[in-house]
Amino acid sequence: MENLFQLLVDAHGLSAWIQPIDIDELNGTVQPEMIHKLLADEKVIFGVSEEVIQRICKDPFTVEYPIPIAKGVPAENGSDAYLLNEVSFDRKTGRSILTL
Repeated sequence: MENLFQLLVDAHGLSAWIQPIDIDELNGTVQPEMIHKLLADEKVIFGVSEEVIQRICKDPFTVEYPIPIAKGVPAENGSDAYLLNEVSFDRKTGRSILTL
């Protein structure tokens, strides 16, 4: 099955748009599996809009292209991780236990 669509991904990799390669070649029978395969091939896995996929599959000629199909979430700076050393004494063995 040939690919009828192409993905446009922004420079940060947080948004993706879909558009037909040639709208005249669309025969009106676009399957969701085609779009999901294209997304998987391009490694777009988060924030995919199933609503947009259904709109394209229902009637690809009424959609205004390019249309956003996936939107990511920008990374947030968090606090630094740290290890907490805890030493406890085991009365049965008479030994100290270090827990990280």
